[in-house]
Amino acid sequence: MMQNLLIERFKLTFHREKKEMQAYELVVAKGGPKMKESAGPLDPDERPARMTERKTDAEGFPVLPPGRVPMMMMIAGGHATARHVAETMEEFAVSLSMLVHKPVTDVTGLKGKYDFTLHWIAQGAGPSTGDDTGPTLFRALPEQLGLRLESKKSMVEVLVVDHVDKTPTEN
Repeated sequence: MMQNLLIERFKLTFHREKKEMQAYELVVAKGGPKMKESAGPLDPDERPARMTERKTDAEGFPVLPPGRVPMMMMIAGGHATARHVAETMEEFAVSLSMLVHKPVTDVTGLKGKYDFTLHWIAQGAGPSTGDDTGPTLFRALPEQLGLRLESKKSMVEVLVVDHVDKTPTEN
């Protein structure tokens, strides 16, 4: 719907092409995966408990409310916690690509769905709290999940805008 709106109102034209660029591959780290198979399908009606206050654990990472609901929280200093529920590695690779700002491809060979929680400190995510000694995302992946990101040059499909009007047509 949004794409059609842009085409109609802004006369958007585009094409897709493959371009070689820096990317990552999500692979199983030495020692194998440390995640557990999912406890089953998600209940779409399950809602997380309402958070009345932000709590942190002993290392300063956010404590998420209980439940099998996917969720991510980041606090001052970039301390982040993400809970993934019934997630495939392909879906996780997409999530990681948003965090590392580069394409991530799943080559783990893991075909199941997994429940797991990941804690890391996002670099440059706000003012430092002075105790940013926790793991970066790249260190947290092998330590906590038994996965790692390998940097690769890869052919990636990109969207190329050929034309777009600055002013939309009227309704």
